[in-house]
Amino acid sequence: MVDGFFDAIRSHVGDAPVECNGHLRQRQIVRAGLAQGEMPSAWFRCLEMARANRKSAILVLAQPSVDSWTLTGSLGLQDGRVEAFSYEAYWGASSGRLHYGDCTSPSVRLELTGPFGVHCRNERDNVGRVSMVERSPMIADRDLLRRLPELTDRSAVDCGRHVFVSFDPALEARALRASLECAVDAKRRGNAFRVIDQYPTMASWTATGLVGDQKGAIRRFRYETTASCAGPFCPATFEIEACRSPTVVENESAPSTYACAIAVPLPTPMFITIASSASNTRK
Repeated sequence: MVDGFFDAIRSHVGDAPVECNGHLRQRQIVRAGLAQGEMPSAWFRCLEMARANRKSAILVLAQPSVDSWTLTGSLGLQDGRVEAFSYEAYWGASSGRLHYGDCTSPSVRLELTGPFGVHCRNERDNVGRVSMVERSPMIADRDLLRRLPELTDRSAVDCGRHVFVSFDPALEARALRASLECAVDAKRRGNAFRVIDQYPTMASWTATGLVGDQKGAIRRFRYETTASCAGPFCPATFEIEACRSPTVVENESAPSTYACAIAVPLPTPMFITIASSASNTRK
């Protein structure tokens, strides 16, 4: 489970972040709310020193939970930014779900530890909540992942799988831009890539994104199926179009998304699911 956590944060802090309040790889971790004396100040100084030296760092706190291994804390990125995070993996699972969001103007937390080990200026209340997105391969629908290799390549660079769990246009747009930069870099290197952005609602399971092949072609896709029947055995809408010069559009009243300077609808590859086969049989 520890390896699964470090796998989840690798794209944020690399392979060897400075551990400012414990030694998680040696199973030494501080429980949330149990910091004493000068501990929070020492954690913050460690985080600030790492930022000053352009090194990545982490603050990790264990949260009480009956059925899962739950961690919260802060991620210090090499570019100087700090992200608040939460990570949850059910007991026995090798990987879990990571949520992360900006921690602006971090400072020493004076009251116990809080959820992140530091105080973030953008915390919305005394509980310590900040707007977050989720990035986890567990979320991507199997049926969608079965379709995408037909448009790109099985060895495509994974430039991000995002699940937007709080409506924050700026945060959404920032996550999409980071993925777009990854996609542009992959194209420049002659590599295939994919970006998946999921928008779950009460009525549907919707995913949009970009895929690129090794020849440099970029396509935008949209996949949608009903929320009550999300999976490989459910009827789904899958649309693709050629996408020239994709950009990120930040919306105030709707989810941020990708736009294309020129978009041309393309024929959708044929996929036969068990559900549609059974339906044809009944006819």
